[in-house]
Amino acid sequence: MIDVNKVSEGVDYNFMPIAETDGRWAVEVLTGDFAKVGFLFADVQFNKEHRNVSFKLTAVDLYDGSPVDTSNTKIQQYAGEILEDIIKNGISRGTVELDGEDSDQ
Repeated sequence: MIDVNKVSEGVDYNFMPIAETDGRWAVEVLTGDFAKVGFLFADVQFNKEHRNVSFKLTAVDLYDGSPVDTSNTKIQQYAGEILEDIIKNGISRGTVELDGEDSDQ
C-alpha cells in the first residue's frame, strides 16, 4: 500500500543503474522540487550512540549533468526521506542487511 504522505519508490523516485554498486544507491527523483535530479547515496552508516543515520549525498541535474548543491537543508531532508524509504523497503524485502552487534534494535 502506498502512503501518500511519504515518498514511495516508483512514484516519487526510481532506482538508477550505476556502473559499480559498492554500497552506493542511485535514484532519479520523479516528483517535487527536485524532479529530474539524480541522488547518489554513499557511506550509509547507522550510529548507535547518536541514534541516527549518516550518509554522503551527491546530486546531479539529469537534464544537463551539472552538480546540484546539497548544502541546503531542504534537499538534505528530501534525500533523507528517500533513503529512509529505501532502507525500510530493503529490510522488509530482505535486500538490505544491517551489520553490527545490535542490528536487531
